[in-house]
Amino acid sequence: MTILAIDIGGTKIAVGLVDETGHVTHRHEVPTVADKASNIVQRALNAAHQILQTFQPSNSNSNSNSNLRGIGIATGGDVDVAQGRIAYATPLLPGWAGLGLREIFEREFQLPTQVDNDGNCSALAEAVLGAAQGCSHALTLIVGTGIGAGFVVGGEMMRGAHGGALNPGQIWLDAHNTYENVIASGALAQRFGQPIQHIAAALSAQAPLPLALQEAAQHLGQLAATCAAILDPNCIVIAGSILLLGKSFLQLAQESFQRYARPPHQQLILRPSTLGPDSALIGAALLFQNRTSRPKGS
Repeated sequence: MTILAIDIGGTKIAVGLVDETGHVTHRHEVPTVADKASNIVQRALNAAHQILQTFQPSNSNSNSNSNLRGIGIATGGDVDVAQGRIAYATPLLPGWAGLGLREIFEREFQLPTQVDNDGNCSALAEAVLGAAQGCSHALTLIVGTGIGAGFVVGGEMMRGAHGGALNPGQIWLDAHNTYENVIASGALAQRFGQPIQHIAAALSAQAPLPLALQEAAQHLGQLAATCAAILDPNCIVIAGSILLLGKSFLQLAQESFQRYARPPHQQLILRPSTLGPDSALIGAALLFQNRTSRPKGS
């Protein structure tokens, strides 16, 4: 069965069809244009309708939705999973808190809908199908427009009491900045005056990284070490658009991690995501699978 998966972030809304193996087809992206919640929801609904329209001709059944098991939504913000509602969100998604996304999409498409935090979804995807396969305690840090994270233990996501576990980007680095303010792709884009893709394209493989990127890498390693000290993972995955900055950025983050990590964690390698920009989409689809492999300790 196929899942219509939707990833709603601060910069883009991605939509695609995901099969049981995690293969994504009919992928489509639109800008989020984070103005107000009702507009963001409408853009997501429109993108979903567009995917379903392209999906329908490939099915002999006149009701294309009959081949869909449901809709999985990965979104920024703390999610009340039981209600499919946004419990809290930062200003990256204005007015997002309080939205009943599950109700909106079930009413629109008449399909069962699951909603979870995008960091949780990415972490689940990496644990089941990506860079954290085989790890019993897998931490994934997603550094994109903002910073999200997820922790999968024995195949189960750790969400916290109110869906707000693991928001490391909102930890204060100093009196003026959170980690999100100095590491996230959105913050770097503001600092350099261009999108992270343009920053990455301008980098030379031979030249040292600009000082601001070196500092961001060092802070990323420090943040990963802080999370490791609290959670005690046996693998750490780095995902999100920050990976566009290349191996030298990740290597600096690794060196910083080893400098700040507790001795039991210093041997851990910061693993780059193997699922790339589709990790949250795949994780949103996996919300429908009762099978989330129970990995053994690595």
